[in-house]
Amino acid sequence: MKICVAALSNQKTVQVCSDPIRAPFFLFFDEEGNFLKYLWNPFSKGGGSLGYGLSRILQNERVDSLIAGGCHDGVRQILEESGIKVVIKKGKAVFLVEEFINETVAEQVV
Repeated sequence: MKICVAALSNQKTVQVCSDPIRAPFFLFFDEEGNFLKYLWNPFSKGGGSLGYGLSRILQNERVDSLIAGGCHDGVRQILEESGIKVVIKKGKAVFLVEEFINETVAEQVV
């Protein structure tokens, strides 16, 4: 499992961004919550077909889940059709990833 967080900076302790399209950075974590890397979001300043562009970036990175503070319905639909789960949470990236992993494990146990 690979997790991406839409973030306001390239630091793992940063707040999650409210809009994944406009997030300046994407932070990537593995299934154990280890920080892997960050990418600058080329769509953060605008452009066309933003939802599809975001989907391509996340698919190329083999992301399973995206954590963001919010997400427009159209973007959510594009991502979910691409097999990427959209998780809406607010807080600091590293803590949200840990919380998400714990919730996912708990769901698998039930």
